[in-house]
Amino acid sequence: MHAVILNNDQSFPQERLQELAALLQLTLFDLRQRLYTTGPVVVARFAAEEMARERLQALLTAGFSGFAIDSSALDDIPCLLPRSLCFTPEELTLSLQNDEQLNLPYLQLDALIVATRSIGQNQFITTTQRSFSLGKTLMAGGIPMTKKKVTKEQVAEEGQERVLYLASGEKRLLFREQGMSYEGLGEDMKPTREQNFTTLLSRLRRRAPNAAYDERLLTKAMLNRLLGPLPNPQEHLRLAAEILVRSLTP
Repeated sequence: MHAVILNNDQSFPQERLQELAALLQLTLFDLRQRLYTTGPVVVARFAAEEMARERLQALLTAGFSGFAIDSSALDDIPCLLPRSLCFTPEELTLSLQNDEQLNLPYLQLDALIVATRSIGQNQFITTTQRSFSLGKTLMAGGIPMTKKKVTKEQVAEEGQERVLYLASGEKRLLFREQGMSYEGLGEDMKPTREQNFTTLLSRLRRRAPNAAYDERLLTKAMLNRLLGPLPNPQEHLRLAAEILVRSLTP
């Protein structure tokens, strides 16, 4: 999928909105729904790259600001998964899931995008049922008896966790609230993963003050507004994060 993104500053006069609606082949009502919030927003999607380029060029020629992203190309950019971390005076040292080590100088961190991700959780539910037992009743001399049946059922439930999408040059990393060791926080380590993830974010923001920070993807509503109408926006969370990275960094 090739997405065309408009940088929306919500300051378009009526005549510009009408011009934009015509370029995007949208009704004015639908366009206003897309431009509900400021910042980047997906205004068109195409299967063919050439069509996306043509639509983007039409927007740029008309004086609008935007860019395009090929969501399938994101699969070719590794998204590294840290499993533990250590803060040094000048850089963040990470142990990755593939057993490699990565050192990231704080001055080279470009963007910190915080989002909420859906995760599957398996729960076991135990149920107990009692039913009339003819055999036990006969053995008890006609006194009604029951038998107990215990069953265990595995049920898949959807949970949530916060994630940090970190951009440093061409590198992309995904810090998962529930998938990391926080021992590297030292004396600042807290009892819960939620608290430790918050501490991690605070430390990174202090040590990398020049990195862009954005947390609009924490809410489902903001994810939907950024991506526009899609059957399952959660499946395109990385695309949404990358859109923010490219709109917030030079």
